[in-house]
Amino acid sequence: MNEASETPLYEVPVAAVGGHHTARVGAREILIVDTSEGLRVYDGVCPHLGGPLLEGRVSARAVVCPWHAYAFDAVTGRCLTVPGGIWRAGGCPKGDGQPMRIALRPLRHELKNGNIVVYG
Repeated sequence: MNEASETPLYEVPVAAVGGHHTARVGAREILIVDTSEGLRVYDGVCPHLGGPLLEGRVSARAVVCPWHAYAFDAVTGRCLTVPGGIWRAGGCPKGDGQPMRIALRPLRHELKNGNIVVYG
């Protein structure tokens, strides 16, 4: 791993997370979600078309982008949205019935002295 990725980008006490926590560090957006399987840390930019996930709906189960309502599993980061499903009434084709093959980008992190340390 290179030295830049070992530099802490952001640090927050675990107790401050609650259900989820968002942060902007320079141009980076960070989304921390407390799921049933532990804390997950993701890049705060939607992989669909770059929407601001920090402004979306976030729960322990899903992260929903505010731009196009694309939903992502909070635990795995995988997309749950079937293309065309919500747009069918507008005449767009349904697609193959499978969720998009995109996912939230996880950020490397560790728990250290009661804090979540996120690396860039």
